[in-house]
Amino acid sequence: MTLSKLENNPDALEISHFNPKDIVREIRNVLKLQASQKNIVLNIEFPDKEIEIISDATRLREILINLVGNAIKFTSQGSVTVKLYNPNIEHPEQITTLHFTVADTGKGMDAEEMKLLFHRFTQSLSQDRNSTGFGLGLAICKEMVLSLGGKIWVESKKGQGSQFHFTIDAQAKLLPKPSFISQKSLSVEQINLKPPPPSPTPIQLNILVVDDNAMARNVLMMSLKQKGYHQCEIATTGLEAVNWFKQKSFDIIFMDMKMPVMGGIEATEIIRKIEREKNILPVVIIGISADARDIHAANAIKSGMNDYFTKPYSKEKLFEKMDQLAQSKQKPLNLNWSTASPEF
Repeated sequence: MTLSKLENNPDALEISHFNPKDIVREIRNVLKLQASQKNIVLNIEFPDKEIEIISDATRLREILINLVGNAIKFTSQGSVTVKLYNPNIEHPEQITTLHFTVADTGKGMDAEEMKLLFHRFTQSLSQDRNSTGFGLGLAICKEMVLSLGGKIWVESKKGQGSQFHFTIDAQAKLLPKPSFISQKSLSVEQINLKPPPPSPTPIQLNILVVDDNAMARNVLMMSLKQKGYHQCEIATTGLEAVNWFKQKSFDIIFMDMKMPVMGGIEATEIIRKIEREKNILPVVIIGISADARDIHAANAIKSGMNDYFTKPYSKEKLFEKMDQLAQSKQKPLNLNWSTASPEF
């Protein structure tokens, strides 16, 4: 999500009912590999009570993935802990403040560095702490927190790690604890009930996600896996994407536009050249960028991409087009993906 889109659409929230614990668990599952590769322990702490809130799950997810990803990036040893504090819910219709923290055992920051963190177009003196790969990083986090009625702040000392706090305001209610029925208490009618049919598993597509930013890849990979698409490979440069294409057949490639070594435009042109030389069906290539200018979309299509979209984009439209592709197993020449409904 870009800062300009947040400012132009401050009220464009995607409201739903959800348990905030589920969002925290998602973030842990997405980033635990990144943490384990650095021998960092990724912890989560919850209150005992189960709650349901009415808010924007997508924005909460992006806030957390930014903060947790940053914490892992700037921690060389120790742990990162995500904590949801026990909310005070007195009445189900009452607006409740939820308090989250993301704490790390990294090198910490001094007062001057902390002053710069949430400013636009500024970087922390501590190796670009403000850059998370989502455009303006912590500035975007701040805008998203404000859009959810909350605030964000940091506590840190040099050599003692950092704690990022944020709150959101939401209507909340307590959920009943799961009830356990003993086998003896089940009636014959209950025992003979057939379980509901399982959700249909989508036809599997071979997908390549190409992006040099780990968190951008993680957000897309998480959404794909939630839908049931598990056959995903990743590349961090256009050159890696070309090498993957030479080794394996893909149904769809999500191609970031700006990457080191080789960008998405050049990689697409090389892939299309290989397809022509080998006389093989063209893979669907979708360009990804935070730049919404028409010239970039035109250059993407000219290079051979099937389509081009900017963040935030509609998850529903993405899945709709992928389902169409899965059902036909044919490569469409053009896709018209709407970007009107922000999901990422």
